[in-house]
Amino acid sequence: NFSWLCCLRNLPWHTITEDQHSLIARSSMPAKEQSVILGTAISQTSLRASSSATPSHSHPARTSTFQRRSMAAVKPACSVPANSADAAKTAAAPEPEQQLLEVAEEEVVIDFKPSSKCRVDLRLRSLHPTLPVAFKVQTSSPLKFLVSPPRGALQPLSTATIRVVLRPQPHAPPSFPRSRADRFLVLSSLSAAQLDSAASVPGGAGVGIGAIRLRVFFGGPYLLRLAADAGDSAAVRLILRRQPHLLPVLNPEAAVPDAEPWAPLHAAAARGDCAEVRRLGQEALAARDKDGRTALHVAAAAGEAEAVAELVDMGADSAAADARGRTPLDVAREKGYVSTSVLFVL
Repeated sequence: NFSWLCCLRNLPWHTITEDQHSLIARSSMPAKEQSVILGTAISQTSLRASSSATPSHSHPARTSTFQRRSMAAVKPACSVPANSADAAKTAAAPEPEQQLLEVAEEEVVIDFKPSSKCRVDLRLRSLHPTLPVAFKVQTSSPLKFLVSPPRGALQPLSTATIRVVLRPQPHAPPSFPRSRADRFLVLSSLSAAQLDSAASVPGGAGVGIGAIRLRVFFGGPYLLRLAADAGDSAAVRLILRRQPHLLPVLNPEAAVPDAEPWAPLHAAAARGDCAEVRRLGQEALAARDKDGRTALHVAAAAGEAEAVAELVDMGADSAAADARGRTPLDVAREKGYVSTSVLFVL
């Protein structure tokens, strides 16, 4: 038998039958010799035995090992709490708290004047129907701003006014109209004691504390002229959108008697405020400034195509001439609006 087994060494593994495989397994040949003869025949025979109807009994331990490894590989996939993380996030997500108060102003708008105190009022309103609401106002620049009163309590559904004072500043703000450094934070809670501990919480608020953040907007005639002289058109536009009543500041010599230099319709047309143009109505179309310009002239000079279209729809005379004999179309061409929609409207 040993010589016969040795002859099997020269046979390729795929020629070894299952009977020969059993004979080699029952022989007293060392395991190393068996592996040399069989090569990979053990695994291939096991695969053939597992696919057949009759199970292989030569290597039962190998099948059980594979089964344990498969279970070990599948078990983590099945035991990973795929939904538990989502469930934890859902459970940890706080429910939206009820808003306790609101601030009427979107920003703290300050008419800046150099070396002068500048004041602005903020209006607070309680939104709680039954309980008083405590509030506290903080600023990122306590050396520049004063708040009076800095804290207090609002009765249910009541209102209050707080005053913000900018201490005299010798120079214009480094960034305007909107300040990059100055902020206000209005905290609110049903417990005044919670507001005292809010300062130690990152972000200035905690559980049961509402927070409203306000930016600072520096405007006023002084900064409007400063921006216009510097050629900062973006700052001029921002100031006029926030404070449209300052538009005559850019043309002070127009304020002469018996003239209507910047009527409300002129101001609305110049800044492109179509809603205000419609509100003022057709009755204001006849107004002219000292140069004989209508609101349509002003809108055409500013390149506000939507305001021009709105005025034309309201019945504005596109052929009306100013004191120099120019129509709104002539004004638009002089300003360089050659290929814009202003010309198409006119």
